[in-house]
Amino acid sequence: MTESTRPRPFAFVLMPFSQEFLDTYELGIKQACEEAGAYCERVDEQIFDESILQRIYNQIAKADILISDMTGRNPNVFYETGYAHALGKRVILLTKSAADIPFDLKPFSHVIYEGKITSLKNKLKSRVEWCIANPLKHLTTANVAVELRVNGNKLENKPTIVCKNIRLEERFARIEIQVHNIGNSILHSANCSLGMIVQTYLSQLRFKKPFEELATGIGTYEVSKIDSKSQIIELPLSRTLLPDTRHTLVLALGTDRSWETDAMIRMFTEFGPSDFEFHIQCKSVID
Repeated sequence: MTESTRPRPFAFVLMPFSQEFLDTYELGIKQACEEAGAYCERVDEQIFDESILQRIYNQIAKADILISDMTGRNPNVFYETGYAHALGKRVILLTKSAADIPFDLKPFSHVIYEGKITSLKNKLKSRVEWCIANPLKHLTTANVAVELRVNGNKLENKPTIVCKNIRLEERFARIEIQVHNIGNSILHSANCSLGMIVQTYLSQLRFKKPFEELATGIGTYEVSKIDSKSQIIELPLSRTLLPDTRHTLVLALGTDRSWETDAMIRMFTEFGPSDFEFHIQCKSVID
């Protein structure tokens, strides 16, 4: 690959979208990135079909550089910047006034531009140029090696998982998901989460608890609707996995009768999502 065809570094910008920040973005931030040899975007410039929060997560993970304008202490920008820091991303902090820097962020260097867009552009250009010349050494996707199993079945080549309702009156099926870190790198819980995508008619979604607690709703997983036919059960990885260690998540799915459906475990990491497909057959003991 020649220098002329090499992709430019990507800078993702976190800032309020109000009109008063338009010149700051267009004439200051965007021009600085262009002159430094990077391209930059805000999420409101992009076309996508996932939720805006999931898109922001995706772009933060993808970006080579994050640029956060902390002016006005916008809570969304603070939250997104904290997420980027948790992923270990390189973040350039900007603010119009030093008074907007909260206590927890005072140890971090900020570009303070005091409303002067030319000053912002010149200072930011130097920062972006330095970041491009000194890239962070992140793990490659090859080093994030994870094996997933559902009820003991390895998720490869779309296996069929057969399970039975675990109790007559509850009509739940036990789904046990095992995450095995088979790589030689640490899999940090802050950098990884799972989601199980199923059909919307599977209405009861619970943690595996003592049977008497299942019907109470204690320990319900978060469920988000993807479209009219499917939904995703959010399965956070609750602990960091050292090489060759495992973590098991257990949930219970249920409907009134036997059922079967295609399903998928989607793993989210800083390098983007990976999908593991399988098919579930649940055989009710009361049919």
